[in-house]
Amino acid sequence: MWGVMSNSSGVTAYPIIGYTNYGGEPRYRVYDADTGGWVNLSPTVSYDAWTNFAIVFTGSAFDYYINGVKVYSDSTISGSTGFSAVIMQAYNFFGDPSITDANPINYTAHWANSAPVPLPPSALLLGSGLLGLAGLGWRSRNG
Repeated sequence: MWGVMSNSSGVTAYPIIGYTNYGGEPRYRVYDADTGGWVNLSPTVSYDAWTNFAIVFTGSAFDYYINGVKVYSDSTISGSTGFSAVIMQAYNFFGDPSITDANPINYTAHWANSAPVPLPPSALLLGSGLLGLAGLGWRSRNG
């Protein structure tokens, strides 16, 4: 799942959380611009079950959740003020002749419509207005 972040000037960042089996064992991961690449996460991949992914923009970080548990936080927000869209994507590396080290474990991704996640009452407030905080949830089935 990719979040599309923006401010008044346009697109600012793409927070990403998802599943991969490319180049190793199946795993969940996020993309962190601070580290310059993918960060593998410790939660065990659940097969034949729904996995709920969420990205919450706090105003100063992207917080990533798997099945309601915070698994990572990225403070590289690049001037973002809110979500403008979400991109749902699943790419199966098998059959791609340009990729030589793909793990031969096939998978299918299913998703339900994403919906905004309610914010906790402790969310950052500015005066009487709530800053552009948003959350997107996505459920994926790995099988």
